[in-house]
Amino acid sequence: MSDTAGVRRRPVLLTIAGTPLLGAALTACTSEPAGKRVGDTSEPDPDARVRWDAVQAEQDLLALHVATVAAHDNLRDLIEPIAIHHRRHLESLLDDGPLPYLLTPEIDPRPGGDAGRPDNDDEITGNDDSAGDGADAGDDGDSEDAGESEDDGDDVFALDLGMIDTPDIPDDPGNAVEAIIEAERAASESHVASCLLAADPRLAALLSSIAAAEATHDVALRNA
Repeated sequence: MSDTAGVRRRPVLLTIAGTPLLGAALTACTSEPAGKRVGDTSEPDPDARVRWDAVQAEQDLLALHVATVAAHDNLRDLIEPIAIHHRRHLESLLDDGPLPYLLTPEIDPRPGGDAGRPDNDDEITGNDDSAGDGADAGDDGDSEDAGESEDDGDDVFALDLGMIDTPDIPDDPGNAVEAIIEAERAASESHVASCLLAADPRLAALLSSIAAAEATHDVALRNA
């Protein structure tokens, strides 16, 4: 995402974030404070750990969604668009840059690809811009992309979770959805914190976009 795009997106992020605190944090993420270590070459990649934390958060959310649908198939239509967003978030984070040495993701989000090895320049931020402002929040603009994935026979719930521990899912479907809502909120807050630590403005913008999307997943699930 360019700096101009980041500035243009600020009002959207503030609108969809839902709370003044989250909105203020997202604004800080799309700015370039003096403390940002842009161009710092003292480390191979100063953002590797920040990126890894975000990757883990997205993997955990995907695992929760897959396990929830396995336990409550009637929730598939509700959860599927959100799960597809998380897979794209994971793809974008893996395309953004390297992870810490010897750490590899458990989930390969790319059908037939190798996790952590960039094979194109498509990122969640780029896809969202093509669908219009706010599409990264999981609105109707992103649903067309979701449909394309389904048309390709790519089932997000068939992803190999690797060695990720499958979370316990409540027996009651309503409680299962509430567990997802809480996880989405926690992930959004985590991404905001990571965004503020990112050295590269591009990664900061990506994390702010993901955080905003997950904040609105909370709203979408509550209003379903």
